[in-house]
Amino acid sequence: MPDTSELVSWSGLLLGLGVPAIILCWLGARALKRRLLRHQSSEQPFTIQDLRDMRSRGQITEQEFEAMRAAVLQKFNSDVSAQSPGGSQPDDAEDDHPSTPPSE
Repeated sequence: MPDTSELVSWSGLLLGLGVPAIILCWLGARALKRRLLRHQSSEQPFTIQDLRDMRSRGQITEQEFEAMRAAVLQKFNSDVSAQSPGGSQPDDAEDDHPSTPPSE
Protein backbone atom coordinates (compact mmCIF):
# COMPACT_ATOMS: atom_id res chain seq x y z
CA MET A 1 0.00 0.00 0.00
CA PRO A 2 1.46 3.41 -0.97
CA ASP A 3 2.17 5.84 1.80
CA THR A 4 0.20 9.04 2.38
CA SER A 5 2.79 11.41 0.94
CA GLU A 6 2.80 9.46 -2.32
CA LEU A 7 -1.02 9.63 -2.55
CA VAL A 8 -0.95 13.35 -1.84
CA SER A 9 1.61 13.96 -4.57
CA TRP A 10 -0.36 11.88 -7.11
CA SER A 11 -3.63 13.60 -6.25
CA GLY A 12 -1.92 16.99 -6.49
CA LEU A 13 -0.54 16.05 -9.89
CA LEU A 14 -3.94 14.88 -11.11
CA LEU A 15 -5.63 18.04 -9.87
CA GLY A 16 -2.88 20.21 -11.31
CA LEU A 17 -3.26 18.64 -14.74
CA GLY A 18 -6.90 17.54 -14.69
CA VAL A 19 -8.61 20.78 -13.74
CA PRO A 20 -6.87 22.88 -16.42
CA ALA A 21 -7.58 20.14 -18.98
CA ILE A 22 -11.28 20.19 -18.10
CA ILE A 23 -11.39 23.98 -18.30
CA LEU A 24 -9.63 23.97 -21.69
CA CYS A 25 -12.05 21.35 -23.05
CA TRP A 26 -15.02 23.36 -21.81
CA LEU A 27 -13.69 26.57 -23.39
CA GLY A 28 -12.98 24.74 -26.65
CA ALA A 29 -16.49 23.28 -26.76
CA ARG A 30 -18.01 26.69 -26.07
CA ALA A 31 -15.92 28.32 -28.81
CA LEU A 32 -16.89 25.58 -31.26
CA LYS A 33 -20.56 25.98 -30.40
CA ARG A 34 -20.41 29.73 -30.99
CA ARG A 35 -18.60 29.22 -34.27
CA LEU A 36 -21.18 26.70 -35.45
CA LEU A 37 -24.02 29.00 -34.44
CA ARG A 38 -22.50 31.84 -36.47
CA HIS A 39 -21.85 29.73 -39.55
CA GLN A 40 -24.88 27.49 -39.58
CA SER A 41 -26.39 26.23 -42.79
CA SER A 42 -29.28 27.90 -44.57
CA GLU A 43 -31.75 25.66 -42.75
CA GLN A 44 -32.69 27.33 -39.49
CA PRO A 45 -32.89 24.72 -36.70
CA PHE A 46 -33.86 27.29 -34.05
CA THR A 47 -37.07 29.09 -33.27
CA ILE A 48 -37.02 32.61 -31.86
CA GLN A 49 -38.08 31.16 -28.50
CA ASP A 50 -35.07 28.81 -28.61
CA LEU A 51 -32.87 31.84 -29.18
CA ARG A 52 -34.50 33.73 -26.30
CA ASP A 53 -33.90 30.77 -24.01
CA MET A 54 -30.26 30.50 -25.11
CA ARG A 55 -29.79 34.22 -24.47
CA SER A 56 -31.36 34.05 -21.01
CA ARG A 57 -29.12 31.09 -20.09
CA GLY A 58 -26.06 33.05 -21.24
CA GLN A 59 -25.25 30.66 -24.08
CA ILE A 60 -25.30 33.46 -26.64
CA THR A 61 -24.69 37.19 -26.35
CA GLU A 62 -27.22 39.91 -27.13
CA GLN A 63 -25.44 40.61 -30.44
CA GLU A 64 -25.53 36.92 -31.39
CA PHE A 65 -29.21 36.80 -30.45
CA GLU A 66 -30.03 39.78 -32.68
CA ALA A 67 -28.06 38.35 -35.63
CA MET A 68 -29.60 34.89 -35.31
CA ARG A 69 -33.09 36.37 -34.80
CA ALA A 70 -32.68 38.40 -38.00
CA ALA A 71 -31.58 35.25 -39.84
CA VAL A 72 -34.62 33.32 -38.58
CA LEU A 73 -36.98 36.13 -39.63
CA GLN A 74 -35.30 36.49 -43.02
CA LYS A 75 -35.57 32.74 -43.63
CA PHE A 76 -39.22 32.80 -42.57
CA ASN A 77 -40.02 35.77 -44.82
CA SER A 78 -38.25 34.21 -47.81
CA ASP A 79 -40.10 30.91 -47.26
CA VAL A 80 -43.45 32.72 -47.06
CA SER A 81 -42.81 34.82 -50.16
CA ALA A 82 -41.62 31.76 -52.10
CA GLN A 83 -44.87 29.97 -51.25
CA SER A 84 -47.13 32.89 -52.19
CA PRO A 85 -48.52 32.88 -55.76
CA GLY A 86 -46.86 36.16 -56.72
CA GLY A 87 -43.39 35.14 -55.56
CA SER A 88 -41.49 37.77 -53.62
CA GLN A 89 -43.39 40.78 -54.97
CA PRO A 90 -45.22 42.90 -52.43
CA ASP A 91 -49.00 42.71 -52.40
CA ASP A 92 -49.30 46.25 -53.79
CA ALA A 93 -47.40 45.33 -56.96
CA GLU A 94 -49.96 42.66 -57.82
CA ASP A 95 -52.92 45.05 -57.50
CA ASP A 96 -53.50 46.26 -61.07
CA HIS A 97 -56.90 47.71 -60.26
CA PRO A 98 -57.01 50.05 -57.26
CA SER A 99 -60.06 49.71 -55.04
CA THR A 100 -60.88 53.41 -55.27
CA PRO A 101 -61.50 54.98 -58.66
CA PRO A 102 -59.31 57.91 -59.65
CA SER A 103 -60.82 61.27 -58.81
CA GLU A 104 -61.63 63.62 -61.72
